[in-house]
Amino acid sequence: MKSRPFFFSLEGTDGSGKTTTLNMLRDTEAYSDEPVLFWEKKSNAPVNDYPSTHLAALRDLIWNHPGDAPVHLLSEMHWMHLQAAWFHAVSHSRIRPALDAGTTVFADGWYYKFLARVALAPSLDFDRVAGFFDSVIEPDCVILLDADPELTATRKRTFTEIEGGNLQGNMEVSRQTFQHHQRELRANLLEMADLRGWHVLPVAEQTREQVCAQVLDVLAEWKRGRNLTLQPSP
Repeated sequence: MKSRPFFFSLEGTDGSGKTTTLNMLRDTEAYSDEPVLFWEKKSNAPVNDYPSTHLAALRDLIWNHPGDAPVHLLSEMHWMHLQAAWFHAVSHSRIRPALDAGTTVFADGWYYKFLARVALAPSLDFDRVAGFFDSVIEPDCVILLDADPELTATRKRTFTEIEGGNLQGNMEVSRQTFQHHQRELRANLLEMADLRGWHVLPVAEQTREQVCAQVLDVLAEWKRGRNLTLQPSP
């Protein structure tokens, strides 16, 4: 029986290992017998059609500016709409078509970290911003890589304004502000995981290989449970 495609996302704070784990999953043979799209949001994939060109432009606007760029000068709501535009475009032009074609999709994060960050901005109406994503496709399975901000801070040499929680341009970004913001972000993601039924995978003392292996184990167990649910009644 052919495996039904699904949409899987890794979530976590900045520096928790989402992209590293995605790349390691790509290199395993666990899914070599079925078509899988590994979607890395910040990758510079070859531009070969109009959606690719459009997504590349959005990617540059959102993520490829200098780390010290004064992003606050363009207003918070500008970035809210820009992020929503990105996820709507990816959902419509990449994720849904892949699933419809029978291809499973693995992503190194979806819009959840963005909303977890929005919840930390008192000047923003969380429910209003969350509504921007109402028609964006939701992953079938999510694993939260739960990393201690004290650890992730040691992995990074530089910190962007957003990673340090400088959403309004009113403070300097440092290792300390990064850790403080990431602790708050982590708390929101853990709350989100509890509400949405995600699997939480502690990664503080794990090697990259161990994290990858545990992610594969969780996915295998999730697929077994889904297959049992999908089996027709006798």
